[in-house]
Formats: sequence, structure tokens, C-alpha cells
Amino acid sequence: MDLKERIEVLGKLGDRLLAGDEYLDAVIHRTNFNNKWFSKENQQRRIKIIAENFLDREKLVSWVKNYKISEIGEKQKIALIPADYQPLSLIYDIISVFVSGNISLVKLSKEELYLFPCLIKFLKEINPKTEEYFQAVLKLDGFDGVIAETDDKSEKTFSTYFGKKPHLFRKKKNSIAILDGSESNADLLKLGDDIFMHFGRTSKNVSKVYLPAGYDLKHLLEVLHEFKSLVLNNKYKNNFDYNFSLYALNQIPFNINGCIILVEKKEISSRVGALNYEFYKDLNEVKVDIEKNKGAIENIVGKEGILSYKITSFGKSNHPEFSDFQGKNDALKFLTTF
Repeated sequence: MDLKERIEVLGKLGDRLLAGDEYLDAVIHRTNFNNKWFSKENQQRRIKIIAENFLDREKLVSWVKNYKISEIGEKQKIALIPADYQPLSLIYDIISVFVSGNISLVKLSKEELYLFPCLIKFLKEINPKTEEYFQAVLKLDGFDGVIAETDDKSEKTFSTYFGKKPHLFRKKKNSIAILDGSESNADLLKLGDDIFMHFGRTSKNVSKVYLPAGYDLKHLLEVLHEFKSLVLNNKYKNNFDYNFSLYALNQIPFNINGCIILVEKKEISSRVGALNYEFYKDLNEVKVDIEKNKGAIENIVGKEGILSYKITSFGKSNHPEFSDFQGKNDALKFLTTF
């Protein structure tokens, strides 16, 4: 398959995902039964975002123009090791491997055994020639390069076992939000999506919010209470209850509604079911903190122009696009240069 064929196949996959599919619905149901963190709603939203942002023909064509993709040479086998924070967590990398003309060896985890094989099935039905480009495996072997999502616990292990091969290790980060007090309730509800989608477990979820001095925490909690149905998920509820007990027993001050605990902390990373916050008197204080924690921050959510950084609009933190994967995160650059 040449590059034009590969892009067309991806476009047709996007069309199919957006059109809806009974088989896909069954896979989503089975995935949720197997892993309660992957709710049906989050899976459906994630798949829609993938189809619209990564499987749109025009966006794919515009994206690949920035790279030199050679059709000459033997296909490389790229091991892909996803995290379990969200469904299809390495989809950008899987698409990058396919677009580059190489082969994806996707390590299936017990958290996600069904969605990726479902996509392989759809691709094969669209064009049987795609079969040679994708393998869903339980054990990795015979690979030429590695792309993986890591955290503090797994980073050293990954470096030990896979560091000798060409590799791209993408470390889990956290996202922050900056409010100036002029946000509408609609803005705050969108911020709730940034906080709660995928139960706050991904790099793109807002885990800390910076608030102007004197900000009304009660109002923020009232708006975020619209997401109260989260506690119907037992995994989230268990974390929420545990953290409530933890803060109460340790006499750590907090504010709470029925689905989130607000804790005043300097740290960027928060516990599941909790949101860290910090008051500021001047936005320069926030800027200093961002510079200090730059390596740990994925997205900065807020109103456009609030600071001289790339700002993600409210409600869009969990809507990644190709432009979000640049520099050290650029899988297609990695694949076309090693």
C-alpha cells in the first residue's frame, strides 16, 4: 500500500466509526464489563474524537505534508505499549506507524483487550492489505523500535528492557487550568469535562486549578456538582471515599461536593476524585510556577491570552489533535528518522 492508499483507509475507518456500528457497540459494552474505568460514555466520546481529529482525510493529508515518508525499504516492527488510563491511548502512535509504512505490534493489556482488535477487523474489511500492518499481541518479540507511555513507576523498567532499541517514551504528565474569575457557568461546565473525562486519570485531565485571591470555591463546587453521576462508577466512588477519609483523618483542610474534593496544594498532580487548587494575587506568580513545573505539565486550560503560553480552550483538553504531538512527542518524526 502506498501513502495515498493508507490515508484513504484511515479516512474510511473514520467514516465507519462516526456512522455507528452494532459490532463496535458490542465491543464497547464488553470493554466496559471487563474494565469499569472505561465507561461506555467515555469510550464513545473517545472514539468520536479519534474519528474527527485523527481519521479525517483533510487533516491527515495536511499532517503528513510536514514529513518525508519513504516507500522504499523493509517495514520495521514497532512495539507499542499503551497505558491503561483511557481507551485506545496510543491511537496517535498507531496511526503514525501505519502512515509511515511500518508495522504496529500493539501489546494488549488486561484493561483493553477488545477495542484495538476491533479496529484491526474494520481495517481488514475496508482493505485486506492492511492485515500485514497491524498485530495485537500479548507478548512482545522481534521488534525494531518501541513507543510506550510511562509513569514514574514504569519508566526505569522500560528503560532497562527496551532502552537499547530505538525508542520514544512518552511520560505521563498532568494538566492545569487558570481562572481569572470572569468565567461563565458554561465555561466552568466545560472545565468539568477537562477535569472529569476518563475520571481524571489521563495526562490531559486538569489536576490543578489556579484561582484569583478571594475566588468563591462554593460556586465552583456548585457548578462541578453537575458531574455527580460520576460516583455511580464504583471505581471512582471508592477513590473518592478513600481520599475523603484520608484527608479527614490527617486533618487536611478540604472543600467537597458530591463528586470532587478541592484541596489547597502546591503539587500539580492530584489524587483521583480530588482537584488541587492554589490562589494567586498576580498572574506572574502562576507563570513562575508553570516555569518551575514545565516538564510535568501537559496542557494549560483557560481563556485565550491569559498567559503567553499555548492555551487550551475550556472543554478541549481531552480533544487532542496532530498539532499536540510535537517535539519529543512526535512519533511520525521518530519513525521517519531512526
